[in-house]
Amino acid sequence: MEYLVILLFGVLKVSAQFYNIISENPIKPEKCMGSDDILLVSIEENCEAKLGFALVDIRRGYNPHTDRHCCIVPAFFDRFVVRSCGGITEIFEVHKKEGVALGRRHFVPDCTFWECVLKKYKMLNEDKTVSTEKFYTHLEKWASLNKPFSTLLLSAKIHCRQYFIMFMPLSTCEFYNFLLCFRDYLKLYDCPVLIQSQKCYEWKEFFDECKQYYLM
Repeated sequence: MEYLVILLFGVLKVSAQFYNIISENPIKPEKCMGSDDILLVSIEENCEAKLGFALVDIRRGYNPHTDRHCCIVPAFFDRFVVRSCGGITEIFEVHKKEGVALGRRHFVPDCTFWECVLKKYKMLNEDKTVSTEKFYTHLEKWASLNKPFSTLLLSAKIHCRQYFIMFMPLSTCEFYNFLLCFRDYLKLYDCPVLIQSQKCYEWKEFFDECKQYYLM
């Protein structure tokens, strides 16, 4: 009986924490509903997200609302490691003015991909959960190589850790959503490296006002 009471208390506690996360999400006002022109890169990409490789990304946390390719967030993991673990990379857009080529990474649809990547970076605990401490150390090295994002990364750590705290330690299956939390935060909170185009100016103006409704 005592065991059942403890178990029930644990379930209620987790449910309450989950409810608090959901209930804290504010109701989106009309001006922040956006449009496909602002929120999506193109109709073709939207269709690809439904029919092609990006379907994997949607299942694992892909957010088409934040994926107009306007903010240049460098990759968190080396492309050679990604490929060796079964990921596919492709370049789909080149911006000569900024000297960057934007690409998309397609990931295999199961957790073995992230287990492979994290194992190569020695970020797994003995029980195969993710070592948040080692991941944060990796992010600090990433920030040292990408200075414009270094200050913003500090607040991203606080935001994403708070959002995922009830799920820690994370499994390899849960890690991708955690990673996307960082990526979206860096994109939407005053992106320091913006593609200089009219569409991207409009994108930034929209999210400067409405970002809180699109973050995890």
